[in-house]
Amino acid sequence: CGQADDCCAGHCSAGLCGAPLCAPDDVPVTLADGIVWPIGPVVHGAYVYIASYDEDGAVYRVRRDGAGAERWIDLVWPHDIATDAERVYVTTDAGVVAIPHDDPDAAEVLSSTFGGAGVGLTATRVVWAEYFGKAVRAVDKDGTGGVTLADLDASPFRLQVRGQRVVFTAHGLYELSLDNPTTSLVEPAPVRSFAIADDGALWWSRNQGGSHEVVSET
Repeated sequence: CGQADDCCAGHCSAGLCGAPLCAPDDVPVTLADGIVWPIGPVVHGAYVYIASYDEDGAVYRVRRDGAGAERWIDLVWPHDIATDAERVYVTTDAGVVAIPHDDPDAAEVLSSTFGGAGVGLTATRVVWAEYFGKAVRAVDKDGTGGVTLADLDASPFRLQVRGQRVVFTAHGLYELSLDNPTTSLVEPAPVRSFAIADDGALWWSRNQGGSHEVVSET
């Protein structure tokens, strides 16, 4: 943006709409619509990447200035998405896929696992929750060194990587260290945590006895 009228009903900072955070009176800007079951988003440069969780699914690439969206790459049941400076990483029901920002035709399957769910990144590794396999797994970004970090009694769903710490949901909230992958409990079942976010503090959704709330790690 160049002036207040360009976006967010009066908030333009450092050339970006609503950056670093939208002001209280800002109005959200629709970048894309009509995407089936959108998951994400993740941001890289001028683009926002969104996974469409569907049998006829895809990853969409949307311009941050609202100038248009494209069906960037077709994927069956893409479940979660992460990005670094080089590639976009997507978990699907058939495995973990790495897609170069500048060449989606050069997409590479890093691991052919069944039922990938939440995904996160370290500097050198991809870490993901394998829902049907009831495990947390990792692989180097070049596709080598695949390991199982944890075998679980329940199916993991959402996942966040925070440095060397991996936090994930599995009918409760759990964590493990990449230095010493021993699983420990953050919040026990029967609490069901369906989402995790990290803005410097760790946040997660919680559903217990029909009550829904969002809580933060203190």
